[in-house]
Amino acid sequence: MSTLKVDTLQTTGGVGLYPARAWINIAGAATPTIRGSAGVSSIVDLAAGNYQVNYSASLANSNYAAPMNAHTNGTNGTRFNGSYNYTTSSCDLNATSDARAGSDASYYSVVVVS
Repeated sequence: MSTLKVDTLQTTGGVGLYPARAWINIAGAATPTIRGSAGVSSIVDLAAGNYQVNYSASLANSNYAAPMNAHTNGTNGTRFNGSYNYTTSSCDLNATSDARAGSDASYYSVVVVS
């Protein structure tokens, strides 16, 4: 196995490439589980529909993108979802029902790019 270490990634045309710093796929429920991840050390169940994702390594700053998606199986869909409260060590995920109350989605996915 080889290791590639670089400070900057660019295309041959000189355009910067920004790989994911972390990603996670969570099965949301009363007891959430991590289905797959990289760069993530743990999750915390904050409340119904709310989780904190903790990173394995701190980011340089809290000015990053963390697009998130939540999906619910069944008839009660997830109406609003998003990531918020960005810090260098974590971000929070939120999903709400049609009634705009916190609601555990079946699955959450987020990718952190900085």
